[in-house]
Amino acid sequence: MLNKLKIASWCMFDFGSTAFMMNIVSLCFVQWLNENFGSGDKIYGTISSILYVACLFLYPVAGEICNRGWKLLPLFLLTVLSISGTLFIGFSTSVLWGAILFTTAYLTYQIGLTYYNALLDDITTPENFGIVSGIGVGTRYSGAIFGLISVDFFIHGDKQQYLPEFLRCLIIKPMTESQTIYANGFLPTAMFYLVFTIPLFFFVRTKPSASVQKSGFLSIFISTWDNLKNILRIKNALWLLLAISLGGAPVYAVVHFMTVFLTEIGGVPHSQLTLFLIVATLFSVIGGVGFGFSLRPFGNKRIFYIILVLWTAVLLVGTFAHGTQIMWVLGALAGMGMGGYWAVSRILILDITPKGKEGEYMALFGIVMVVCGILSNVLWPLGVKIAEVYSLPFTPQRLSTFILSLLGIMGLLAFIPVKFEKKD
Repeated sequence: MLNKLKIASWCMFDFGSTAFMMNIVSLCFVQWLNENFGSGDKIYGTISSILYVACLFLYPVAGEICNRGWKLLPLFLLTVLSISGTLFIGFSTSVLWGAILFTTAYLTYQIGLTYYNALLDDITTPENFGIVSGIGVGTRYSGAIFGLISVDFFIHGDKQQYLPEFLRCLIIKPMTESQTIYANGFLPTAMFYLVFTIPLFFFVRTKPSASVQKSGFLSIFISTWDNLKNILRIKNALWLLLAISLGGAPVYAVVHFMTVFLTEIGGVPHSQLTLFLIVATLFSVIGGVGFGFSLRPFGNKRIFYIILVLWTAVLLVGTFAHGTQIMWVLGALAGMGMGGYWAVSRILILDITPKGKEGEYMALFGIVMVVCGILSNVLWPLGVKIAEVYSLPFTPQRLSTFILSLLGIMGLLAFIPVKFEKKD
């Protein structure tokens, strides 16, 4: 019974934090910038780039701290900071304060994932990693759906009438029925984030650390550098990290630019965007659970190949597709691929991780995720810019999609040399 509570609370953390990710990172913050200051996409791109650079330095340090047996306390402190940052963004009256609070919320969320992913080893056995990770990803995208549906009642004036009286106090700026105010999405999201992440800190306890403890704050940075050098000497780990990063860049591009792709290429009207995201997220639940459960019978390598092929095919077809109907099909397939990617990629890392080294390998996994974000944030606007400069005879975003599909092919090639001892 206790083990089930551990798994359930671990999954609930993903539920709450992904509601934050969907509501704030993908929807409300950039629109809040647009509402109040204009040029939201440009400001957001600058902030995101700074965040990713910061993550490159902080992930390895977090991994070393994790290796020393500190998982729950750092995760707790980072989660409190993330929730606090989210809580106050809507009250900001300047770009600077909004950027500082968003950076606090998002950076602590990202660094916290190092400790959260490493907790998988504390709540279940290696034989069940795939199943539990798949359930976790399914719960994650259920949180995304919950976030999208629930935040609608707070940001759209025509829906606030359906809110219970005790929840209306979470609305920062009063709205008329015809208004949409994204500032009202921050406070309720912070509350959801808090409620669903609390159980993990009551029911999960970490196993004793197997690593040698070193004294002194400076030793953390020395050990961090040594860890990175040791891992980067392992060719198998290098090929896997390269495959995950190349295959993950399109995933991040979809997270950041899906609404742009849908409106500019697919012609999907703004009124249908929320419904589209919900449907795609439902298929992410199916993909996460389905691919996670498939690891044991079919093996790591075969399943990840399927995921990479699925992503590459979706992007290639999307490059040349026309019409809204095909977009719904591609959205469903992309959702399945996204769920599968998140469920399986962290398991692949754990499968090549020596005992007691979960922290540093999860930190490298975090760095790979940062690389994915950087690649997507650089290549998408670069493709658009090239298409515009040379006046190419198609929608500029199509070139960006094609470039990202080439990354997927490169990810497939990089995955060929990777070997797994238990599952091939």
